[in-house]
Amino acid sequence: MNAENASPTIPVGQVDWGDLRRQDPLSEKWGFDRGQPVDRYYIENFLARHSGAIGGRCIEVMNADYTRRFGQDRVTHADIVDINPNNPKANIIGDLLDPQTLGTNTYDCFILTQTLTVIYDGRTVMRNCYAALKPGGTMLVTAACMCRYSPHPEDFWRLTDRSLARLITDNTDCEDFEVEAHGNLMTSMSFLMGIASGELKQEELDHRDFRFPIVVCARLRKK
Repeated sequence: MNAENASPTIPVGQVDWGDLRRQDPLSEKWGFDRGQPVDRYYIENFLARHSGAIGGRCIEVMNADYTRRFGQDRVTHADIVDINPNNPKANIIGDLLDPQTLGTNTYDCFILTQTLTVIYDGRTVMRNCYAALKPGGTMLVTAACMCRYSPHPEDFWRLTDRSLARLITDNTDCEDFEVEAHGNLMTSMSFLMGIASGELKQEELDHRDFRFPIVVCARLRKK
């Protein structure tokens, strides 16, 4: 049967919106005030699965929370980079668009979560961050595919698994990488509403539907 001619599973006019019939989300903080936001469920599961690559000299943007949490005693040095000079946690103040900020062949692991979408020139960011890896180093990247808009920090893009793969292949010489997408219709709606991951069932969170990704992730290993 043609999908355009298929009968609706719920008759028109009989959808029960319940608590979701509203103009504002249940949480204005993406769900942080209700627990773990849904996108963080996917981000943190991704980092946990690749935690073995988080060690040696590492770098993260804005803070080192994920470096310390997932790298633990494998981390020998943790740098924090931020363009904001008022960030007391950052020991590197600089712009990821400037290749001199990070240098080259410096890090064993670069954790770059939810950053590519808030910098207009993602191509240059990918080039500079990859260049900062030592040979054999790993970059762990996550980016928003579906998310509510926020003007602070500036919000420019949404990435799919295909566009993230293109950013990698067009701007690095990396041959050892993998890209994945996470999310489904229910988790997408939940994330927009600010419903926390703990309010959903495990099978609801782990189901993947390529039509409704929330987060895309990539692991790159430098030659």
